[in-house]
Amino acid sequence: MQIRPIKILKTSISRIIPQKTDTDKKRLHTDIFEKQTTPVGIYDAEVEEDLKLCCEHIRTMDTYSDWDEKTLQALMDILRKDLAADHERRRLVDKYGVEAKDLTTETLLNEYGIKTRRDNDGYLSISHYQQPCISGGYTFNDLGADENKFLDRIKTIEGDADFSQSRIKSTGILKSIGGDLYKGELPVSMFDKIRIKGSIK
Repeated sequence: MQIRPIKILKTSISRIIPQKTDTDKKRLHTDIFEKQTTPVGIYDAEVEEDLKLCCEHIRTMDTYSDWDEKTLQALMDILRKDLAADHERRRLVDKYGVEAKDLTTETLLNEYGIKTRRDNDGYLSISHYQQPCISGGYTFNDLGADENKFLDRIKTIEGDADFSQSRIKSTGILKSIGGDLYKGELPVSMFDKIRIKGSIK
């Protein structure tokens, strides 16, 4: 039976399109692997240990030495996020006894410092909105939660709303944003019916 990090590695590999290289493969890949074992701050030590294990496994693969630097670096970026998301999913289960998708919107948002308040109509006003791990880390979607269900409960975002990494299909019942809106690749028309006090970025 394969251990968990190696299973995650195989999933991460399936998400890249390898490109071949004609450069000095051994030196190039050694440099990249060494970079991955340097702590990056937002991920805990267990994630770094899993990443080291996966790097060692990649060294045993017949195909990896043909990959160019860009391909391998892309894999490392995806793998680090996937491993961190896996650790976080398991942490939530340990804490609450259920997976992220089964937690209430209030519980999951509060877990990541987003304050919630229930209005008289039963809907939510929240302090701000952002992903659980910023700076390119894992998203609510990576944890198994559905952001569209969040927006079926959230009526007001009092501060900034960062949807730049979101995969929402609609804004649900959201009526107003008190700060700036970071829409990322989402069409601006998706937010036409929402009162936005700040700027759209």
